[in-house]
Amino acid sequence: MGISRVILGSVALKNPKLVKEAIDKFGSEKIVVGIDAMNGMVATEGWLEESDVNYIQLANIMIKFGVKYFIFTDISKDGTLSGVNAEQLKALAEGTDEQCNIIASGGVHTIEDIKICKAMNLYGTICGKSIYKGTLDLREAIAVAEGE
Repeated sequence: MGISRVILGSVALKNPKLVKEAIDKFGSEKIVVGIDAMNGMVATEGWLEESDVNYIQLANIMIKFGVKYFIFTDISKDGTLSGVNAEQLKALAEGTDEQCNIIASGGVHTIEDIKICKAMNLYGTICGKSIYKGTLDLREAIAVAEGE
């Protein structure tokens, strides 16, 4: 039907068995786990519930199930245009031994955020508000991401 990937969010924490079953059935290229965090702790249910599970801990559990793709959102930065949380993104990449593809989400503001993510060898960035508000040029962002 044209769907290339499905993103699983809260269920990764609440029902990790379902993520494992999805990977087993559809393959690791088709499943992305979205990890939303506040102060380093995983939040669920549309950010209404904060858990006692660290975002890196959850990522490592998911990697054991075969997950290769993550969208990491620092909730405190989402929609703020205040810059990506490079510290937490770097910690996630290092804490997972770079065994996964990380997509940064939350806070992307200017081309500098794209350069930061590129320097960390992240898989991608989500640039919603920055494109909408005109603080980031999409063509330039793609060129930087592709190494031009």
